Amino acid sequence: MLEVNGKKGKMLICEDRECNTRKTISQVTNSRCPNCHKKLELRGEGEGRIFTCSCGYREKLSSFNKRKQEEKQKASKKDVNQYFKKIKIKIKRHLIIHLQKH
Repeated sequence: MLEVNGKKGKMLICEDRECNTRKTISQVTNSRCPNCHKKLELRGEGEGRIFTCSCGYREKLSSFNKRKQEEKQKASKKDVNQYFKKIKIKIKRHLIIHLQKH
């Protein structure tokens, strides 16, 4: 088996052309490390999958998913900005109407 750096991460590939066996060792994900904000690698198989970072940060996939579910319940920056834009438009309309009356 040869270790190859592929597009999505590291893989083990069989040297025999007829065999064509491939096994992924790690995948580079778009999830970011909470410490250094680099992309995390997903290593392992099945229930034992772990997110690892070059800075030394490690987290199990199950605890990562729980943390993300809790963060989804909170308002994101995008939601907050959209809400404030709506409020600004309403305030401007009320101000214009009030100034036109007086």
